[in-house]
Amino acid sequence: MPSMRDDLETYAEDRERLLLELRRQGWRAWVPARLVRRAILLCGWRIERCHGMASSLLGLCCPESQVIQVPTDFRQRLRVPQTARAVMNETLAHELGHLRLHAPAMLKHQTKQRGWEKEANDYARVFLVPLLSLLNRLPMELLLKAEDDVQRWR
Repeated sequence: MPSMRDDLETYAEDRERLLLELRRQGWRAWVPARLVRRAILLCGWRIERCHGMASSLLGLCCPESQVIQVPTDFRQRLRVPQTARAVMNETLAHELGHLRLHAPAMLKHQTKQRGWEKEANDYARVFLVPLLSLLNRLPMELLLKAEDDVQRWR
């Protein structure tokens, strides 16, 4: 069974592959949050604003249509609407995690697995932290200590 560190290193390697391909295409932002939308597009997926999403959702990964959906009233769903850009980046990185980690299983119509949300959260956290910060600061595990921080999205 892989350890948390192995998973995090895998997520960081995947992130670096995506960012390297974006840099090859001319995207020069070095802060991953500025490239999360481009990473989704690079994977051949679209981002769409949708009406009628459940009020508890900020994003949804739809592998059949290769779309990541976000509600049209995204900003209004937040307790602190001024954080909308940061929360949107985190939401998109979380959905990118589902895309990269779970989309093949979703396409096979497997039921949602217990650990998928945590894995997507971990992927998003690793994706959004600049590489130099990962290398020069706290170990990745410390970045992931908050087990369930969905409350901060509200």
